[in-house]
Amino acid sequence: MFNSTSQFTKLLDEKNLRYRVLEAEGPNAPDDRVLMKFQGHYASMETCVFFPEKVQLAGVRIFRAAQVPVEKREEVLRLLNQWNRRFVLAKFYLDPSSGFVEIAVDVLYQEDNGAQLCFEALNRAVSTCDMVFPTLLEAMGDFQAKPENS
Repeated sequence: MFNSTSQFTKLLDEKNLRYRVLEAEGPNAPDDRVLMKFQGHYASMETCVFFPEKVQLAGVRIFRAAQVPVEKREEVLRLLNQWNRRFVLAKFYLDPSSGFVEIAVDVLYQEDNGAQLCFEALNRAVSTCDMVFPTLLEAMGDFQAKPENS
């Protein structure tokens, strides 16, 4: 396990969060991966934090946030583009083969603050996903937003 991965998992242990580590093995898997699941108010999220071996960079990903039907993909792409302009650090994209919406956040860090910055990025990615999820479902016709006065 890389040092950056070890520091991050130590922080997760201190916060009593459950995770699974897939350690890098050979040239075809050049990074460690820390897998976690979160349940928000609206969305259930599968997350992964990638830690490459030789750079101080981590990639936070939320996979399979929602699957978009083919007939709604154009409309959802417009929505994702709006979010990409609004949420500067998070990038939303639609996997063209599966139709799943995914979220990416990349983190540059220094040795002494990597675990905390990666945790903050993970927390913000999960919070952002949960915040926008009702709008995404509404765009797909699967969700009726609650009136603001109720």
